[in-house]
Amino acid sequence: MKHKSFSSITESLNLTIIFTFFLFSKIISGADPRYESCKPKYCGNQSISFPFNIKGKQESYCGFPGFDFTCQNDFPILHTRENDYSVRKIFYGNQSLRLSNAAVLNPYGGCSPPIRNSSIDEEKFEINSGVSYLHLLSNCSSLPDELSSYRINVGCGANGSGFDVAVFGEEDGKLRLGLEKCETDTVAPVELRGGDRVGDYVDLLRRGFLVKWKALNCSICEGSGGRCGFDYNTSLFQCFCPDRPHSVRCRTERSNLKVILGTAIPGGVIILMVCLLILAISFGNKWNKISSYIFTRRNYSDPSSNSDIEGGSIYFGVPVFSYTELEEATNNFDPSKELGDGGYGTVYH
Repeated sequence: MKHKSFSSITESLNLTIIFTFFLFSKIISGADPRYESCKPKYCGNQSISFPFNIKGKQESYCGFPGFDFTCQNDFPILHTRENDYSVRKIFYGNQSLRLSNAAVLNPYGGCSPPIRNSSIDEEKFEINSGVSYLHLLSNCSSLPDELSSYRINVGCGANGSGFDVAVFGEEDGKLRLGLEKCETDTVAPVELRGGDRVGDYVDLLRRGFLVKWKALNCSICEGSGGRCGFDYNTSLFQCFCPDRPHSVRCRTERSNLKVILGTAIPGGVIILMVCLLILAISFGNKWNKISSYIFTRRNYSDPSSNSDIEGGSIYFGVPVFSYTELEEATNNFDPSKELGDGGYGTVYH
């Protein structure tokens, strides 16, 4: 009966330790899944993080609405209504990025690539004030000699894009003349530097231009160890932290101390319970030996207590001789036949 009671206690302790260990493991290793999901990802050699996210590589809540990229040929691509733009460089410090029309990424044999009017979403991006505009004119007729040096796509034939003239917006006189002779005007932002000419318009388009984005700044959240994101249910900015999302920043050092204490205390409890279990098992083993010794001494030394085993029996697989058999074997427990005292009683020969 005592053996069964001890086994029950041991089993309960084991279950308690397993359950507590499971909870403790969740506390120390269970970082918020949104924090884990919003690690920066790479497209080519560019790191992509808030307010942007890469479709198929990051969760949508890791970026701001409308700031989705796709990753094509190791370039992040920003999709707009009219054009796709290749993201050449992201400057997180001043919230700007350099874009170039994705149509000019591949060579077109000297002919104009098929581009359309700039269509940057002004609610999300603001084009840098230093940007100039390149006007690509098409469907022109009877071009005057004044525009001969502005003609492009000569010899492209049917493979050309249809652009006939390229003029910078700063050249008002030439632009007005071209607009009088041409039906279509396609405008593309470019960044001019000293010595640039309209004949280099493809290189200008590839160079790209700077825009600033208008999403919330992430520096405070990142400075506190968090990762920025967006809650689509509340339409609010979120700072995803290892413990849980916060509105602006992660916990302070004082709050982190509470977290450390909250994890250290359960750990101490587990260690204490393991020690108690070891002591209980050790005590149980000793108790079994003591009980066995007392049982043997009592039943073999006191004839009055042996009435229940006079006929002999087996206990726990061990044969128990009757008192009469022992008496006969030891010549009525003759002291001259004693060899000595063992751990479980007197030994006779």
